[in-house]
Amino acid sequence: MTEQDLVGQYAGSPSGKLELKADGTMRATDWPQYDGSGRNSKPDRREVRGTWRIWPGSHTTPHGNFAERDLELTGTKDQFAVSGSRDNPYLYRGVGDPDVCHFHELKRVE
Repeated sequence: MTEQDLVGQYAGSPSGKLELKADGTMRATDWPQYDGSGRNSKPDRREVRGTWRIWPGSHTTPHGNFAERDLELTGTKDQFAVSGSRDNPYLYRGVGDPDVCHFHELKRVE
């Protein structure tokens, strides 16, 4: 997967909207704020802007697959694993206690 494959708009579960632009900039709104246990509190309604980039992944996904790419968002200071396919990319990160396995997931929207 390349950076061009990830360009687009994403909706998060439980919250969050993310736009990755071809020029390497990003915009996030309704970004979830997690407590130490991984529970989502009220989303941050402010718009956050920054940059994004991908690099080779180096870990196994929760589904047992190797994450081929990782995504870094400088605006939110978050890192996501990239999974899925070029046509249907999927972004996720673990939040809170790793023994509980809460995830912030983002899927592309058309």
